[in-house]
Amino acid sequence: MQITRVRFCSLALRKCPWANPSHREGDAAQSARPNIANFYWGLGLCHLLLGHVDKAINLLGKARASNPRLWFVQLSLAGALGLRGELEGAKAALAEAIKLKPEINSLARLRAHRARSSNPEFWALREKTVNVGLRRAGFPTNDLHPPPCRDPRR
Repeated sequence: MQITRVRFCSLALRKCPWANPSHREGDAAQSARPNIANFYWGLGLCHLLLGHVDKAINLLGKARASNPRLWFVQLSLAGALGLRGELEGAKAALAEAIKLKPEINSLARLRAHRARSSNPEFWALREKTVNVGLRRAGFPTNDLHPPPCRDPRR
């Protein structure tokens, strides 16, 4: 059931003119579309969840080139590179993701942060692909540094 949803996501994004490189007129067109990184990321994540690691790395690399400030793009790329065994690149992308979003420092914190990640079907699919690569890159399962306790009086 989940695979059908992922394939639909992939097909829908492929048909989107913003995400299809054949509809662009070069780098100037890409810079005029600041949200194109989100489309490349979505399509890359779909391919990664389907196990198409090389295609995912290509699309996630385009997403990072389009906007290197998106932590979730860096994290997904780290997972893809880790899954393929490119640990140096995976570690570098993981370090950049944590630098951009320090509170996401473990799979537990990621799952708590992302609403859709709490979907058991989605998380099970991630466990077979993205999370395997993230663990290979050194991303811990549990919190490294729990968030500071807040004073209830404030």
